[in-house]
Amino acid sequence: MTAPGGSPAGRARGHHPGAMLEPELLERIRVAVDEHEVAVLLESAGISDRVAADEYDVLDVFDLAVRLRTSTGAPPRLPSPGRPDWYVSSPVAVLRGCLFTVAGLVSVGLAGSGVGRNAAIWVLVWSAVWVAMLQGLSFLGYLLRERGGPGSQASSIAPLIPSFAVPVLAGMATAVFAGPGSGVVTGAALLVLTGVVLLLVVDRPWAVASVVLPVGAVAAWAISGGPINSQVAIALWAGSGVVLAITTVAVTGGVRLTGPVPLSRQDVRSAGPFVVAGLGIGAMSVAVVVVVAPAPTLSGASDGVWLVAAAPFLVPVSIAELLVVTVRRSLLAATTRTRGLDEFRHLARRQAVRMWTAHLALMATLALACTWLLPLVSPAEPTWTEALSLVAAFGLLGTVLTAGLLLLAAGRLARVSGLLWGGAALVFLVRLVAGGWSPAVVVVLAFVSAAGVVVSSLATEGLDSYR
Repeated sequence: MTAPGGSPAGRARGHHPGAMLEPELLERIRVAVDEHEVAVLLESAGISDRVAADEYDVLDVFDLAVRLRTSTGAPPRLPSPGRPDWYVSSPVAVLRGCLFTVAGLVSVGLAGSGVGRNAAIWVLVWSAVWVAMLQGLSFLGYLLRERGGPGSQASSIAPLIPSFAVPVLAGMATAVFAGPGSGVVTGAALLVLTGVVLLLVVDRPWAVASVVLPVGAVAAWAISGGPINSQVAIALWAGSGVVLAITTVAVTGGVRLTGPVPLSRQDVRSAGPFVVAGLGIGAMSVAVVVVVAPAPTLSGASDGVWLVAAAPFLVPVSIAELLVVTVRRSLLAATTRTRGLDEFRHLARRQAVRMWTAHLALMATLALACTWLLPLVSPAEPTWTEALSLVAAFGLLGTVLTAGLLLLAAGRLARVSGLLWGGAALVFLVRLVAGGWSPAVVVVLAFVSAAGVVVSSLATEGLDSYR
């Protein structure tokens, strides 16, 4: 019950600091880890810095927490070890951010090729869905690595190795519906993604770079018109997927169905929010591609035009993960020097403003540079107006997905779901009104959208996000 003094704790000036506190709150203070936890408990009970100063004659909530911690005679207690930072270094953070752009990269690579439109949609949908699944796989991998202890970090994720079978099955299914070439592209891309995710979990970025970067450079050379034909580039890309899979199996010590600590059903459920966010990112990528790619003026555009136009989508989303890591580390360090939650909230808002300023500055620079470069890449292709509209479409996608990543880092799952799925539904509706969809495309996209909405609703209402 609320005390008569007008605040949840009542007026305590001139009394023992805990005299007017509720017994339940006092008991929680006695078993608190340290003064920071006591301050959080007081804030949650409605005692702000102003209330603490006015009614308890102290400087702020933290000062009151120190006095309560001392006066209650709480026994010394070591804090429980916190969860380790998932991001071991800034380069690894950027690599993780690049994973969010894979669905868009697949679409960009197919936009100017001779692959049929339905085949391109199949490849894009598989890539988008598997990128979402990999977000959950990454979560479970770090959970297993944490439980495995320092001596068994690599071997602890062995139960996740059978997930390499999914890319193979996806490639076979795509080959049936969209042709062997599309099947190889799909299976190879998903194999590479799976290997990259698992190797980053066990902190082996050197293995990722030594395989992906050389093969990626060769593939880019082929796309840009180099002497290597597309068949050789696809074969190299598929080979890199196989090599990464073998490397991952070797690093983790083989395929085992059980690890040092088994995963519980709650662990798997807790990965749901990350899968939902990945599905939303994939849906937004699909939505923008099906609207922009069929544009008559761009139907014959070369890969170079699409790669330049997509830069405002690819670069900011990759860098967003680095921004999130930087802010997360600075706020973690700030918890040791801030006094009270009011000051911490103010610092968090300042960091958010800085992060968005950096994102918008990067976006504006990329948009101007790409708008200027597009007519130079191929003077016969988009005009200045068409180039600006194309860059704006991909830039909007990059901003929306960046916002989703930042909200996800803040634990705002409901907002992430609403932002991504609502935006995708709006773009789908615009394309549907414009017409031109084949029945197969409508069925595939409707199925993906419906599944995403259902999963999003379940995750928002019933699953706890990992903080």
